[in-house]
Amino acid sequence: MNMIYAFIIMSFMLTFNTSHADDINWIEDTSGNWFDNNNWQQGTVPVAGDRVIFNDFNIQDPYNQVNIDNAGFGVMQPGDTLVLNDKVTFVDSEVVRGEAAPIDDVMTFDLIEANGSGGKSIIFDVPVVANSMTSNRHGAVLNQPFAIDTILATSEHQDHWVINAAATAAIDYVLIDENRGADGDTIDGSFKINADLKINHLEFVWGSLQVGADTELTVGQLTYHAFAEQQENNNLSPIIIGENSRIKIEKLIIIDVANGEIIEAQNAVFGSETNADVEVNTVLIEGPGVIVVCQQSIFANSFEQNSQSCAQ
Repeated sequence: MNMIYAFIIMSFMLTFNTSHADDINWIEDTSGNWFDNNNWQQGTVPVAGDRVIFNDFNIQDPYNQVNIDNAGFGVMQPGDTLVLNDKVTFVDSEVVRGEAAPIDDVMTFDLIEANGSGGKSIIFDVPVVANSMTSNRHGAVLNQPFAIDTILATSEHQDHWVINAAATAAIDYVLIDENRGADGDTIDGSFKINADLKINHLEFVWGSLQVGADTELTVGQLTYHAFAEQQENNNLSPIIIGENSRIKIEKLIIIDVANGEIIEAQNAVFGSETNADVEVNTVLIEGPGVIVVCQQSIFANSFEQNSQSCAQ
């Protein structure tokens, strides 16, 4: 089946909800075959209507590699939830990682909770279709084309979201809000984009947004939460740009968390280290590095102000 048509069909199927009948739990095994009844605690392979759960067995264990090769039918559970509380890599055994061979098996769920374990993200070496993907621990790595309407990256420390493949359609909403913990100021996770991507609404509360080399990120609306009351650079949620990359933004909204002030900008001008005057509706940032404000700017108090960098 043509991959584009497959995504359209499976995305359409997600509109049909099924009632959850059973929780089906994966158990540690040696074969890694999703379609082997012996690999499930209940002795049966999950079907539509089941909630599928991968629990955290031991944080020292290596990744569970799960093969979803199914002659092009993949794992089809529209309307269901996939809960991943373990270190899991999903693969199609017919494809060797890094090769250009076509993948014909897709994972289809309504909600995917990619919670990871032991400091490790969930890895998808197969295409994914879902209405929503969330994470409260460590995030996800998407290495194949995907169709996801909403991504909620609200992970604990060490979260590591990586998008290495194109989306088949614009992502409607992405929330980046790393759990700040007791100290309230530590950013040790990232949301990294290594493939051209369009996001209709990107809400950036706390964390690190990274755009890899040779990549273009297009955003309909960026809502940026500025923590200006934090001392020194503790308010900094950096946007880091790779070589020969750019971010395009149609509408920018900055929310000052301290006083609730909202700055809305279209066609506004603000500064960055490599390009002091940039129009919002054309290109937000171009060139490698971290945003550094070097002049009066609507990003004042929102990004690093480094006199040494600005003097260069």
